[in-house]
Formats: sequence, structure tokens, C-alpha cells
Amino acid sequence: MENNFDIRIATEYDAYNIARIHVGGWQSAYKGIIPDDFLSQMNVETFTGKWLRNINEERSKVFVAEKGGEMFGFISGGTGVDELSFYESEVYALYVDSDMRSKGIGNALLRAFFRSQLELGFSNCAMWVLKENSYRRFCQKMGGETTDIKREKKYGEKKLIEVAYEWKNINLK
Repeated sequence: MENNFDIRIATEYDAYNIARIHVGGWQSAYKGIIPDDFLSQMNVETFTGKWLRNINEERSKVFVAEKGGEMFGFISGGTGVDELSFYESEVYALYVDSDMRSKGIGNALLRAFFRSQLELGFSNCAMWVLKENSYRRFCQKMGGETTDIKREKKYGEKKLIEVAYEWKNINLK
């Protein structure tokens, strides 16, 4: 599948599909980790509004993966914030439709984002990942290393730990 799809900068017209992928990604990847009542309350309409704002935010870059007008993945990132503010850049979100995973799409999206950050003169990046998320291995496969930086987040009534992954050099070969 690699190179059989396009990666491009998102526009406002992509907000609905990004929201669809985001909500679907959470509901599939975090089932059994995040409480079902929290996941079931997520809706595409609310997230569409959030993504419209994110796409128009100056400090943020959003890329989408598509083929033939069908979108099936996205990445969002920008400058490091909060606990990761000492990193030059941060991946805020990276999701691929569940039926399109393991086809090189996440790899291509991450590389596109890293290239955009290199063009800005940045050389490192970080990303939060739920400790229980089995997709942490993607970060490791892409050269990310776990750090000692952790934070606790509450999802409904459940508290979960997020761990930070870092790329000390985002110039991937």
C-alpha cells in the first residue's frame, strides 16, 4: 500500500473526515482501556468543530492520507506544549482507520510531519501515548524512545497514565 496514497496538508473541508477518523480511532484503539461510556459520548459533530479550529491554528500542522478522495488517516502536530514544551515539536494526534492500519500510512504521515518540522528548523519531537495502548510499538518502530516523562489523565472516572516518546533526531532515513 505504501506510495499508493497521497499525503497532503488538511483544509477546512477535511474537518468532518478527520473527526470521523479521530472518533473511530479512539473507539477502536481504546476499547477496553478507556471506559465505554466515555468513548460512546464522543461524536463526530463535536469533533468536527474542534478540527476546524485546529486546522486554522497557526502553530499547528495537519496532514491527511487519502486515495481517490477517500481519507483514511491524519496527523496533527506543532510546537511542544505543556510538559513537552522543551521539545521543538510535538505530535498531537495520529490516527488511521482501523481497516487501513499496518499499510505504511502512519509511517508516511509521521515522515511528512517530521519533514515539515525540519523545514521550520526543528530537529526533535515528542508524542504522548497511553501506557496501555498497544500501538506504542509504532512509535518504537519509527525510532521513538520512551522517556521518564509521564502524566495522568482522567477519562470519565478512570485515571490512565500517558508516557512521552521522543525523537531526538526527526531526520529519519
